[in-house]
Amino acid sequence: MVLADRSEVALVLVPAGTVRLELRGADRGVALLSEDHVGIVGRVDGVHGPSVAAAPPFDPGNYRGRCEIERAPDERWVRVNCPFARGLWTDLEVLLGPFIPFRRSAATVSDRADFGVVEAVRGGVVAGRFQRDDGGSSRFFLRRMDASSEFARLVWTDNSNVVRFEGLHPGDYEMGRVSSADTWSASLGSLYDAVDLGDLYPSRTRLAVSVLTQSFVRGDELSLRLQPVGRSEDGGVYRRGRMVGAPSRDPGSGEWIWRNVPPGSYELHIGDRFGNRLGREPVEFFGDDRVIVELDAVPIQGEIRQGRGALADAMVWFGGAWGVERTALRSGEDGRFGGWLPRAGHWFVEVSPAPSHCDPCEGEWETGDWGGFTPHPLREAGVIEVDVEGDGIARVKIELAAGGIEGRVFRYSPTTGVHEVVAGAHVSVRVPTGELEQRDPRLPASWRATSDVEGRFSIAGIPEGDFEVRATARADSEELRSPWIVANVSKSAKMTEADLHMEEQERVSLSVLSPGGLPIDGAQVFARPVGTVGAHRAAVGGKTRADGTANLWLPSGAPQLEVLVRKRGMGMAGWRFDLEQGPIEIVLPDLSGSLRAPVTGSGTLTSPGGVRWDTAHLRAIDGVWQIDVEDNEYVIGALAPGRWTCCLSEHDCEQVDVTPWSESRVSR
Repeated sequence: MVLADRSEVALVLVPAGTVRLELRGADRGVALLSEDHVGIVGRVDGVHGPSVAAAPPFDPGNYRGRCEIERAPDERWVRVNCPFARGLWTDLEVLLGPFIPFRRSAATVSDRADFGVVEAVRGGVVAGRFQRDDGGSSRFFLRRMDASSEFARLVWTDNSNVVRFEGLHPGDYEMGRVSSADTWSASLGSLYDAVDLGDLYPSRTRLAVSVLTQSFVRGDELSLRLQPVGRSEDGGVYRRGRMVGAPSRDPGSGEWIWRNVPPGSYELHIGDRFGNRLGREPVEFFGDDRVIVELDAVPIQGEIRQGRGALADAMVWFGGAWGVERTALRSGEDGRFGGWLPRAGHWFVEVSPAPSHCDPCEGEWETGDWGGFTPHPLREAGVIEVDVEGDGIARVKIELAAGGIEGRVFRYSPTTGVHEVVAGAHVSVRVPTGELEQRDPRLPASWRATSDVEGRFSIAGIPEGDFEVRATARADSEELRSPWIVANVSKSAKMTEADLHMEEQERVSLSVLSPGGLPIDGAQVFARPVGTVGAHRAAVGGKTRADGTANLWLPSGAPQLEVLVRKRGMGMAGWRFDLEQGPIEIVLPDLSGSLRAPVTGSGTLTSPGGVRWDTAHLRAIDGVWQIDVEDNEYVIGALAPGRWTCCLSEHDCEQVDVTPWSESRVSR
């Protein structure tokens, strides 16, 4: 029973359990916490275990219990005890005012679930000042937009109309006003970031956009979309929000108009009704603005050939079939195509067969209904320069190589003892990593195809040279992969045969944490099985999610695993793990140093944990931020402290001690 004079009531969840943890960090103010600022939030997903049938009927949602604090006068620690429903499989987050010791996914609460000693860290802050006309209080919510588990928080504005959320993990957030359409976006890069959104206004705004373009472009065929973004000091976009609702079109002025859009930074996406993506424009919106965008369209006439013959009925994708900028033009029987592009300059181009339906079927890609058409197979044509000539028309000629790679994809069946063909396998062809820097950057570096019902694949238009080929597929719940093999394409314009044999993979899960026990989001993970031979030692890669976990698929049967992990602002390190010893948990150092070594095509680095990796491979896979080239030397940063081994060749190795905040050097 709730008494009439009570505005709040505390509810006890039955059956009750307790979440316990011990906090380090009392020297940073944790000991000053009061029980009013401590709580635990859990998002209930379900129940499990032998007592499922007898479990209480909890609805999915957020449950919160009032916590108790234990202190020892002579010790620099604080113990926290929080009640929660026992036997539930939940996502948990502990809220300690401005401190966040941890967030755990898929945790099970018992009679006394003890998470041990955790590091209390002051979290990020998102704040703003709501400019309400009547001066009253408003309620705001904040939710994480990029996490595998989403926790929403609610606060009221204070006497100065300030809304403030503390104790936040890094990530992208959306803040909104309850019972309204007002939303604002914020992004935290670390546990120490503080984002001030400034003055927040209710949505009574108007944004009008006009597009100026050439006479051959019909304005009623254009389409505009608006997306909120976060911009860094140099103007680059580091976060994107959800698209704003569709605009209205003023038939008199031809303007696209958005109403009740919050002021802020946006990006305007310009396209057309045919599915082409014509460009993006930055927009800074202050509440009542008119924006004029100029579309520098150019007419284009082109010809596409493969070998000595014209390539008919091909889709020529300027910007790539899935590019941010994309314009598709269709070739006729003579290989010629025409239309217009949103700009001149350099364009990445891909080519695919045209769809069987079109309206009309000559000239350019002209259909508003793609009818489920997917460009397949795709072939890269490289980077093409589009330059306007004296008569105002751009003319291009695209030459595709006549050679290629074809073959079949198989898997071994332990049941029948035979090699079965695999349909629907994804086949990838790429330039070997060690040759990327020597190739013309305007030429393609990879190609893709899918095997048919007989397991056959064919990729044409590949120039001469050595290339790596691999196939991947999923069969029921199994992951199948083949090792990378090398295929040589010659000048003869013949198709090179390359059969691929796939094998079952097993999923390996690992967690990457900071020294304080917090999950690390976006860490690059490279893994390689140990104990197998040959091509089966090929490495796989991935990135950790918001909860610090990553799943990798590796050939079955390997007893050990080599793992290399790196993250901007932290120290790269490598370890070897026994796969039979249970879950893999990696603590990535937050201190780092750098190493200077001569550039060599066969150079390797061996971590203090005994993991060896090719230097050129690390740099080629999104690693230029870590490995720079200066005066014919590699400058390798973000290395964990310890003794590293750098090999310039197989028999020329040197051990070097890397220390924090300093640069070591390898002798020449």
